[in-house]
Amino acid sequence: MDLDHVLDIDEGRLVSDRTAMASAFTKAAQSGKPIIVHFHGGLVSRNSALAGAPAMQAFYQNANAYPFIPVWKTGPWEVAQDIWVQIAAEALFKILVDRVTGFVHARMSDFLGTRSLSMERALGKVTDDVLAQSSTGNGDFSKEFLNLDVSSVRGDPELELRAFQKLSLEAAVREDAELNRIVDAVLQGANLEVDAGARSVDVARATVPIQSVADRDALLELQGDANARSLGIGTALAVVTIVSKVILRFVRRSDHGLHATVVEEVLRKFYLGGIGTAAWSKMKEYTQQAFSPATPNAAGTALIEEFKKLPPAQRILLSGHSAGSIFISELFRHLDPGGRQFEVVFMAPAATTSLFTQTVLANQQLIATQPGGQLKFRMFSMNDSYECRDTLVRNVPVLGDLTWFYPRSLLYLIAGILEQEDGSEVVDAAVLGLQRGYDPAYWRAAEPEIVAARDFIESHGERRVWSVQSNADARFQSNSTSHGGFAAPTAGNTTMESVAAILKQDW
Repeated sequence: MDLDHVLDIDEGRLVSDRTAMASAFTKAAQSGKPIIVHFHGGLVSRNSALAGAPAMQAFYQNANAYPFIPVWKTGPWEVAQDIWVQIAAEALFKILVDRVTGFVHARMSDFLGTRSLSMERALGKVTDDVLAQSSTGNGDFSKEFLNLDVSSVRGDPELELRAFQKLSLEAAVREDAELNRIVDAVLQGANLEVDAGARSVDVARATVPIQSVADRDALLELQGDANARSLGIGTALAVVTIVSKVILRFVRRSDHGLHATVVEEVLRKFYLGGIGTAAWSKMKEYTQQAFSPATPNAAGTALIEEFKKLPPAQRILLSGHSAGSIFISELFRHLDPGGRQFEVVFMAPAATTSLFTQTVLANQQLIATQPGGQLKFRMFSMNDSYECRDTLVRNVPVLGDLTWFYPRSLLYLIAGILEQEDGSEVVDAAVLGLQRGYDPAYWRAAEPEIVAARDFIESHGERRVWSVQSNADARFQSNSTSHGGFAAPTAGNTTMESVAAILKQDW
């Protein structure tokens, strides 16, 4: 670890030597070069961040800057991808995605057709291959596979399930021997046996228990419903809940397409702990602890102290990729309102629009200005068409990209399921880096904080670059088509080359 450039941060606390940090900032001041502080994203282990620091340091040094690379612990979020791989392989997850998709499709087809009393499936089986094709296409099932256009039903309140349709759905699930055998096996694997009398005569006891990473609370609820009413009814109640939520999101226009929304709601019902919701909240908590008086050797506070010692005319650029934007937002919350100014670059920012509005926008007088008065702020993020097909889990050893698991980007997953407010679920949260939230047709577009962020970002063309974008000016280019690709310090990554051009040429 090069203590002249790398800051080791654990749960908000500066682990690397404080004296060495002060010495490094003195060297940065003496260099007279622009200083860049690059905050990496959240789905990065400490070891990976440390291993990648030398390449990031060299990239910025080649841009004639003095870099600081905070390596900040993101906690249990580091292992989330391993759990995603396990979920993707589970029989319970796969069959629920198939059945829920089929029932939602049945409701949509019926709504556009005869509007009958039943919920009869007309969709082909949703196999891994079908899901993979969805992920590599436009991020959703094709019209040819569905034999309908989901946009034609979006926003219609009449789409919601009626009581008789729920009863039809329950009846279908009660008779679904394959689904109920898998549920039985998963409950056995969790040592949550159902009563012998709870099984239908048509559903024999599963012979091989299945180990699952499903949330125990969800399985306990399933066991309780099964023992109280029967295994089939217990399963049906869970499926009806998921189907109802998927349909309601289409009614409210808060869906992410049929494929992604089904996966999100299956995860919400059965895998909320495993998918990383608590870990995401904990990671955000670490950024707050970095500025807390209760944190020994608080890293954020130490940064602010060192910033104050730098020559007033020396440029400081804060660069945040993904969750790194959350750290920078918290930094703006704690800066001296009348203090020095900073240049800011966000890359695929995972901060919510609300956090950004309350911190960076509320203190935008701390953003440095160009000679013409424009603020030195730029956001690089993906055009929504690329965001919608940025497969979440990539480069898994042996398996490769898990194209059948979740068809969209990490930012979509954050918006769809990971964000929480006071412990309650938030569906389709406004995330700063999602282009979706800047569309006037976005279902939350009229909320004041979203209006403020949209006006700030979109009213000034120089403040955002939606990838893929080419430009004769090297400071306004981005060819990144994956969430992790924005901050890769490699030749040919025009997002990073744009940041380098900003450092060399100014804004």
